[in-house]
Amino acid sequence: MKKLTFTIIIISLAIITLVFWGNDEQDLGDNYYYLPDYEAIDIGFPNGAIIYKATQKNVFNDVKVHGSVVDVNSDSDFIIASQKIGSSYVGKDSLLYYIIVKKTDLISGPYNKEEYLQKREELSIPQKLTLKDKI
Repeated sequence: MKKLTFTIIIISLAIITLVFWGNDEQDLGDNYYYLPDYEAIDIGFPNGAIIYKATQKNVFNDVKVHGSVVDVNSDSDFIIASQKIGSSYVGKDSLLYYIIVKKTDLISGPYNKEEYLQKREELSIPQKLTLKDKI
């Protein structure tokens, strides 16, 4: 009975580990990564969250989108991202948008909202790949 209980505990711990640590939200696929704001500042990127490409996580030789990334999403072909920028001449903050084509490593942007939506259509980015319009 003790062996069965011990086995169930071990299996349960393995499942919990896979669920919580097996799915890395920072891994965008194809060697692209998202470094969130709280980690970016700790590591030495004072302008906040970034998107980078590397052969392993936390190697920042090839930063694709520098600073203040507020939302990112990806699928097997594309990465889309929004970046918060301060617009003192407008008196409020606004967003810029980026599209990365993984296969070609092509970075498009920054775009305003209208340009971004137009480029999404040109590249046939699936509608299910979305960003939150947040500031």
